[in-house]
Formats: sequence, structure tokens, C-alpha cells
Amino acid sequence: MAVDPDECVADNPILELQEAVSRVVKECPWALEQTPDSIIKYLISEVAEVQEHLIGDHNGDQDPASSLSNTPATPPFLLSMDTLSESERMEREKIDEKLEDELGDLLMNVLFLTSIAKSRSSRSVSIHGAAKRAVEKLHRRCPYIFGAENVNSIEEARAVWQRVKKEEKEKEEREKDTGKISSRLKDSSLSSSSSSSSSSPPSIPPSSSS
Repeated sequence: MAVDPDECVADNPILELQEAVSRVVKECPWALEQTPDSIIKYLISEVAEVQEHLIGDHNGDQDPASSLSNTPATPPFLLSMDTLSESERMEREKIDEKLEDELGDLLMNVLFLTSIAKSRSSRSVSIHGAAKRAVEKLHRRCPYIFGAENVNSIEEARAVWQRVKKEEKEKEEREKDTGKISSRLKDSSLSSSSSSSSSSPPSIPPSSSS
């Protein structure tokens, strides 16, 4: 049974956000003046906001006893809700709502960046392409989840990720070198063809008998 696109948008906030951003980029006077460079500044600012709401309070709100023992307090976002009092739980929910808000701003700016990069710079980028590449990367670098490889520790998982990343880099360098060689061979062929053509003696038309 086919899914109605309108229902899909209504039921999926991410798709709804993408549609909203697309309209803003085309219709908002402020957005019409933006460039990829200007959106990058907002994106960096939102990353800082997320970091502040994720760990900022923890840096300045440490238990004095743990400070004396040089043992850092457990970050609030790692504490189980079951260990919190009612008032602490309510405060935690407020913090989480604010964190969601900041993560939403971050996601919105990522969508802005891809949309503006495509429309203002004629770059062949899209959020669909970015998401597809991210999925493909996760499948390549986590073969112990999406493939047949096995790992038994964080260290092994990290080693697999770094190994695959190195293989990707080496493949990219080989393809780049192959492209350079092909380009040089093409230039050499064109140069040889041009030289051969210019050195050929002019043809002498046959003499006509009177």
C-alpha cells in the first residue's frame, strides 16, 4: 500500500522541517540574502549552544566532596531518572527539553546549509545525498553491526573504524593518482596530435593541363 506523501510529512517532523526550510529559503527576505559562508557561522554557534546545554551545567556544578578528592561528579545527563528525586526529575525534563530545542536549531541549520549551498552556489548537494552518504559510511565502518565481522570491545570497534577509514583514504588517493595519469596521457596525446598536424607538409594541388 502506497504511503500518502502528505501523511508522511505530517507524521514525520524531520520531513516537515525539511519542507519548512525549503519554503523559508525560497520566500524569506532574510534567507534570500544568506550564503553558505554566513550559514556556517550560525551552524558553529549552534554547536556551541548544544555543547553548553549538554555539559555546561556540569562544569560549574560539581559536588564539593568530589572536588576535594579530584574525582569528577557524574554528569547530569548520565544519571538514571530512577535515582533522581521528583524535583530533580522535573528539572532534568526541563533541561532535556532545552537540549532538544538546541539540537533542533542545529538540524535546522544543517538543512539550511545544504539547501542554500545548492540554490545559491549551484552546488550539486542535497540533504538526501548527505544522508545517503552517512548511511553508506556507517555500513562500511561498522561491519560488526551491518556485516559478518565480530568485535568484543570498544578498542576493537575503534580499530575497525580507523582501519576502514584508512582504506577509504588510500582508495581515494589511488583514484586521484589514476585521474592525474589519465589527464596527463590525454594532454600528451592531444599535444602529439597537434604537433603531427602542424609538421605535415602542405599538400600540392595537381597541375592542370592547359
